[in-house]
Amino acid sequence: MGDVECSVHRHLILSKGLRTRPMIIAHRGYSGIYPENTLIALREAIKLNVDGIEVDARITKDGCVILMHDETVDRTTNGSGKVEELTLEQIKALDAGSWKGEEFKGESIPTLSEALSCLPDDMVMYVEVKPSNAAREVISAIEEGGAFDRVVICSFHPSVLKMVSELRPHLPKVLIVGECQSMNEFKRLINVALECGANGLSIHYGSITAEFVKHAHQRAIGIVAWTVNDLRTLSAMLNVGVDAIATDYPDIVIKALGCDSVTD
Repeated sequence: MGDVECSVHRHLILSKGLRTRPMIIAHRGYSGIYPENTLIALREAIKLNVDGIEVDARITKDGCVILMHDETVDRTTNGSGKVEELTLEQIKALDAGSWKGEEFKGESIPTLSEALSCLPDDMVMYVEVKPSNAAREVISAIEEGGAFDRVVICSFHPSVLKMVSELRPHLPKVLIVGECQSMNEFKRLINVALECGANGLSIHYGSITAEFVKHAHQRAIGIVAWTVNDLRTLSAMLNVGVDAIATDYPDIVIKALGCDSVTD
């Protein structure tokens, strides 16, 4: 392919030519060491010069987009309750760091806008839209931040990706799935991804085979493996030829791949 851009979005597979290694995506930031989905986790991942950072987006009671994986704030803060039933002011008052370690006490839950503001121009943010009805709010937050050229939208919900395709047709999208047991099932998932306008399929590493990856590439779909946190799994994903690796420990992946700087 040389220097010709592939039709698959450059942030997922290519950047002026074929990649020689998978992209490295910091899952919820550098979440193996730092409290997930916080600014410190994002900033520490940025210091490693990863290719991308994955975050989770939810909507507060008053319509603000914040970073939070779970439906409730119970696991990762000193508070309780559903995100959708709490205002931004209530959420901002919570401690989102102490659960990971006392040294992180006082870390707050960031808004998506705050997260995007600390993202370098040459790095990509993978924004997983958690609720099935939050596409418009997430798109609005990205638009306000002027970050459409640095964002990939991800979701388990095909309906979210379809809505994003209607609102922003050229915004890259990744359909997230769990496990897959057969080639017939994998082909069905690829068709679902294509139908909702996705450029990639993010799938649990335990299901990925070389045959799956080959078929996806034949359909111009990139494969993201989640969540790769040990060297044996990393080796297996390299052998089957995945396009991107999501990891809680990007430092381990960077060291294993022998990159001082992972932006080829």
